[in-house]
Amino acid sequence: MTAPALTVAADNSGAFDLERFLPHQLSVITNRVSATLERMYSSRFGITVTGWRIMAALGAKAPLSSRELSAEVAMDAVTICRAVDQLVGMGYVSRRTDRKDRRRHQLRLTAKGRKVYDEVVPLAQGIERAILASLAPEDRERLTQIMQTLAARSAHILSEERDWQDFLD
Repeated sequence: MTAPALTVAADNSGAFDLERFLPHQLSVITNRVSATLERMYSSRFGITVTGWRIMAALGAKAPLSSRELSAEVAMDAVTICRAVDQLVGMGYVSRRTDRKDRRRHQLRLTAKGRKVYDEVVPLAQGIERAILASLAPEDRERLTQIMQTLAARSAHILSEERDWQDFLD
């Protein structure tokens, strides 16, 4: 039996290197950006990180059903349902029965929700610009391509139907 190849997240000795572990790096960046944005939107609008992620998805891609929204933001249905209920109660999101499929609801930002979205998006974009400012334009474009590839690959191989034990070899 041959030894497994070293992963990207291993140093020369084969030890696990957290600083090179892609999920850790992505999580740290996401947490920092989310915390900065949350300081603004939670105090001004009373929304949570999950609430903002839902509003961002609806602002970009509405109408969405709860199932579509769950897939879009990669969060479980229960978390989505609770946050949507809260956003509906706050008047930021509307929920209407789909005319074509009465079992399904369409979610959209309300006018009030659109105002919040329009206020938070420039801040989010400013943070992104500041983070990416250290990269050359061609590196930013390549990073975008790489992230899109990784997002598509993760959606394919990390579905809820996939058994976590598949990755133990």
